[in-house]
Amino acid sequence: MKGNITSIQSGMIAPISFYISKENVGTLGVWGAVKKPVIYLSPLAIYEEEDKPYEFSYIYQLEGLESYDIQTIVNPELLPYVTDYKFHYDIYQDNDVSIGHALGNDSGDNFCFEMSSLYNLYEDIYSIASCRVPIMYKNLFGDLLPPYGTLAPYKIYLPDAPLGETVGPKRTFDLTSHFIVVVTLTLETNINGVQNTVVSNQTFIPDVKWNPISLESLKGKYYPHVDK
Repeated sequence: MKGNITSIQSGMIAPISFYISKENVGTLGVWGAVKKPVIYLSPLAIYEEEDKPYEFSYIYQLEGLESYDIQTIVNPELLPYVTDYKFHYDIYQDNDVSIGHALGNDSGDNFCFEMSSLYNLYEDIYSIASCRVPIMYKNLFGDLLPPYGTLAPYKIYLPDAPLGETVGPKRTFDLTSHFIVVVTLTLETNINGVQNTVVSNQTFIPDVKWNPISLESLKGKYYPHVDK
């Protein structure tokens, strides 16, 4: 199979055409992701306020996204025509995307990052807001500690923090993911002496995971694995 790939651009920039063959380009096309993107969450959450009227419960806010693994590639067969290129990554939330138990805890309680119309970018796509979680403050034996007046821990290790009637450290937190990754490629080309700029974007639904380094290194240093 042989043919042409044409990048249609808006504005005054002319389309760019590459003559290709199946042997040269295969299934990659002009560019794509090397593997499914992954976004990593911090396992820590920060104290926000009392969970009134529930006297043993406190609201914590998830620290949020800590890092990501997004690997992209331009088709090597097209590089002779490329003088420069740059990838840019944006992480948003999309109402049309809803993946329950995104962290893999099928028995966990599903929370999600809030989506507010104040952050609306398009009709259904939002910037990332906060994720607020009610935590029951208990000692290592699962006994409820005194209500308001007791200083709640400023930071907690969220994956194992007790939710509801949970006794002691137990992994009961999970997340419903509305995340999308929007990758934008800016490509500078020179074809037969004609220079052009091409801007192309693709949207991916990422996997969501705890940051494995933080998950291991911080365990045992914060409530519920210690009293404070």
